[in-house]
Amino acid sequence: MKSFRVITSLFYASLLFFGVGSISFFILISSQSALVIIAAIIIGIIGLVMSRFLFNLMMRRGVISVLAGSYSSYELDEIKSTPNSSILKIQPSELHHFPFEKHFQFQQGLKINIWGDWEGRSLEKRHHIESIIFDEQAQWLTIRFLDGCLLKIKNPSPLHVAKSYLKIIKAQEIQWITPTLTNATMQYIYINDGKNIITQSNNGWKPHQFDIGIGMNALYLQA
Repeated sequence: MKSFRVITSLFYASLLFFGVGSISFFILISSQSALVIIAAIIIGIIGLVMSRFLFNLMMRRGVISVLAGSYSSYELDEIKSTPNSSILKIQPSELHHFPFEKHFQFQQGLKINIWGDWEGRSLEKRHHIESIIFDEQAQWLTIRFLDGCLLKIKNPSPLHVAKSYLKIIKAQEIQWITPTLTNATMQYIYINDGKNIITQSNNGWKPHQFDIGIGMNALYLQA
């Protein structure tokens, strides 16, 4: 799977570099003046930087995520579902009694994506939901999994449920807690301050700059 991501990321990065490099080449052959040569070199360097950026972005966030633009504007996610739509928009308080076994195909477990962060710290593993509790007074949604992992979401809104995923568009804070063999827990905290996602942990973990994006869905649980 990783080799496929490397090859695909390299392909799209090379495609981008070829496109920008072609512009640089045509500018270069149009004239031999010093200014034109300098301009062509600058454009070539920009193309190299852009292609490297695209390669790193695809390697960190995933090829499909980048191509699909899943970190786009919130407004597209707030369009109301039609009466016959397979995507349901529900309130956090409804999750506790929601008939997942009838609507949600998650027999194989769920992968977890937090503001685009989806790899490492057991996020990419499949987890089975044990319980869902929403504290209306404190506005905390707690999702407990059978393997001992725990998700806590502060002020989740809105929630979309489909056959293959559960998506929370916005949240104030998300805590991802995983157990260890020593009965201790590893805690990873993501805080939305309105401009950036601030992260904290009890083990020194720091995310890569491409791992998290404030414009992405706060939480995406995919079957």
